[in-house]
Amino acid sequence: AAIQNNGGIWKSTGKNPTTRQYKRRLQQTLDLLNCQMYENDPNNRDLIRCLQDAKRTELALVTKYNHGAKDFLNAIVQIQRVSEKYKRLMGEDLLKEYLALEKKHRKLASTLAGEKVDNAEVIPMALLQKAAKTVEIEYPNTNEHLITAIYSEIGLRDDLGNVHMMLNGRVNNPPEDEQNWYVFRTNTLHMRDYKNVRSQGHKVIQLSPKVKSVISNQIKAKVYPNRLWLIPQPSSDGDKKVNAKGTLSPMIPAAFKLSKETFPTPPNINAIRHAHVTHLLRNDKSSREEREKLADRMMSSIDIQYTVYNRLKRARNT
Repeated sequence: AAIQNNGGIWKSTGKNPTTRQYKRRLQQTLDLLNCQMYENDPNNRDLIRCLQDAKRTELALVTKYNHGAKDFLNAIVQIQRVSEKYKRLMGEDLLKEYLALEKKHRKLASTLAGEKVDNAEVIPMALLQKAAKTVEIEYPNTNEHLITAIYSEIGLRDDLGNVHMMLNGRVNNPPEDEQNWYVFRTNTLHMRDYKNVRSQGHKVIQLSPKVKSVISNQIKAKVYPNRLWLIPQPSSDGDKKVNAKGTLSPMIPAAFKLSKETFPTPPNINAIRHAHVTHLLRNDKSSREEREKLADRMMSSIDIQYTVYNRLKRARNT
C-alpha cells in the first residue's frame, strides 16, 4: 500500500519535483523490502520499523540497483529536510548511518562512472539504428520495439520510466502540473520531473512519426489495455502492469540485445547517450545550434556534452 498521508510524515513535504522523486524512491525501497503500510498507522511508525536495519536495506538496494543504490539511500536521508516527523522518528543515529552508506555508494558510483567513461568504446550510431530496425522487424509493437525506437533517436536518461499517457485525441497539452507526460495527438514529451529540471526547466520534446506509429499500433491492438504510462513495465511477479512506473535501466540493454548484434560495450543508458553525443561532435561541420539542440533534447547542457565527449576522445587515443 502507498505511504499514508493522513497526518503522517508527508503532511508538509511539499510538491516540488525533487521531493516527489525522493518519495517515489522511498516507496520503491519499501516495496523492495516487502514492507506493509497500514491505514491505521497515520504516524507511519511501520515505515520507520522497516528502515531500522540499514545494512539490510543497503544489501537489498545494491542487489537490485548495484551502485544506483546511492540514489535510494540519498532519498532516505533527504526526506528529513522536508518532514520533521520523519526526522524525529528515524532518529539522529539511524540517519547518520544511512548518510554514511549514501556517501560510500556515491563515491563508488563516481569512481565506476569515471572508469566506464575513460575505458569506454563508443557504440556507433549506425549499429544502434541497425539494432533498432531488427527489433522493429522481429518484435513489432512490443515494449522493446518502442524502447529501441525512442532511444535510437534520442539519448534520454531513465526518465521515460515515469511518463504518463495523454491519449485524448482532442487534447494538445497535458495538465498544468509537475509530472511527465506523453501527448499522443502532438507526439510530444512534456518533461517536468527529471534529474536536471532545476537547471534546465520544463522541456517539450518532439518525437518522430516512427515512434508515434509504434504507440498507435499498440493502442489499436490493445497490447496494453487501460494504459496509463508511456512504457509499461513488468512487476515483480512477472505480470505486465500498465501503471508501474520506475527505472528502465535493465529494460533498455535487454531491448537492444534482442537484435543479436555484437556491441563494443553494453547498450545501457550511458552508452547510448555517449553514442548520440559522439556521433554529432565527431562531425567537425556540426554547428553550435545543432549541438545545443542535441543537449536540449538530452535534457543536459552543452558544457557537459563537451566534457563527456573529450573524455571519450582521450580514451580512444590512448
